[in-house]
Amino acid sequence: MNPHVSNEHGKNLWTVENSMHSVEDSDFGWYQDFWGDQYRWTSLLPLAWKMIDYPWFEFPKTLTESPSDNEVSHDAAAATWNAALHLLGLGMGWSDIGKGLTEWETLGFSSGHHPALDMVIKLCGEDIESLIMHVGKNFGSYLQVFSSIDESPSKMSQNFVMHPELDSMMRNSSNKETLSYRLLFGGHDPLHLTVHFKNSVIGRSQFSRNYRLEQLNDDRYILHLPRYAAWALQLKNCGASSVNELDEVSYGTVEVQIENLGSLGVFVGGGGGHLDRRWFRHSETYKEIRPGSQYASHSWGI
Repeated sequence: MNPHVSNEHGKNLWTVENSMHSVEDSDFGWYQDFWGDQYRWTSLLPLAWKMIDYPWFEFPKTLTESPSDNEVSHDAAAATWNAALHLLGLGMGWSDIGKGLTEWETLGFSSGHHPALDMVIKLCGEDIESLIMHVGKNFGSYLQVFSSIDESPSKMSQNFVMHPELDSMMRNSSNKETLSYRLLFGGHDPLHLTVHFKNSVIGRSQFSRNYRLEQLNDDRYILHLPRYAAWALQLKNCGASSVNELDEVSYGTVEVQIENLGSLGVFVGGGGGHLDRRWFRHSETYKEIRPGSQYASHSWGI
């Protein structure tokens, strides 16, 4: 296991709790319209996206014990796991998060493959393995979400393989102070992540009409959006790709800029000419463990 994996649980609980209190104490009438969901599940998203490209970022050092108030601990877990799902599903472009995590697990959840993965391991620490089980238990719900973005439902169903050690993961997650316990105990989805992930990623309303696609040159664009909700769907349909006479898809690079939030980064299209592939975040300044590791790690989850 990567050394960064351990002992992060209390740190991110501290960060999430303070972040959530700041939102709770503010009167954001537009909050749910902007994020597509409630603050309990979305409060960590600004930090998660903005800190991806800062390799020196670590959560503040504080007590490693979970808060004694169970409700706060539950809320912190909901925000943390939801942020991880957004980074993996939208940042990595993984339509099959369980498959992607299983591939990453074979490398010990090591860093240097993609900045979004580095951020996820800082968020979740050694509990990240539990997410494989959560996605497996709720595979149909996540299939519905990602089918709406790009991936072929039949292909995703063929990819599905239950993790062989899920029973032992459950037994090892009996400590109520861990992120794993909050994620796995109390039903198939005790944190209600699937419905809230769907609310924010797909959204309940139509696309934003006041978006703007700015073309910088032949293959570089900036997509300006007024809100976070359903931004991945708008990226898919923004028109920054073309199909030639051989039905091969040519993708441009698109920086996603969201009003009142800033840039989510630059996104490129993966999949070698197939329409059923996904956009994923790519950083030109990231120190890859080997050349092309961002493209390779994107392919783990498709």
